[in-house]
Amino acid sequence: MRETLSEIFMKKFNKLLDEHPDVKQVDVAKAIGVSSATISEWRKGRKSPRIEKVKMVAAYFGVDVDYFFTNARIPDYTPDMLNLIEMYSDLTEQKKEMLMNYVKFLRNEQ
Repeated sequence: MRETLSEIFMKKFNKLLDEHPDVKQVDVAKAIGVSSATISEWRKGRKSPRIEKVKMVAAYFGVDVDYFFTNARIPDYTPDMLNLIEMYSDLTEQKKEMLMNYVKFLRNEQ
C-alpha cells in the first residue's frame, strides 16, 4: 500500500529536522506562526499542515513544496482541486458525508 500525503509529509519533515540539528521545533514554529505542540503533532503524524504552512516550512528550509509530496499517490492537482481539498478538510464529519452524497448524486446526473 502506498503512503498517504500525511505520512510522506511527516517522514520528510522529520528528515529535514534531523538534517538540521541546529534547528529546533520551536524555531520552526515561531517562523511559520504555529505552536511547538503543532510541530510535534506534525512530527508524529497525528495532524497535517494546511498547504500554506507546508509552503512556509518549505521556504524555511529552502526546499521546494514538491519535496514533501514526491512519491505521493496524487495526480497533478489544479489550484481549484487543492482549494476543494482544503475546504473539505475543514468540514465536520456530517458535512463531509453530505458533500460526498451530493457529489455522487451529481456524478449520476451525467
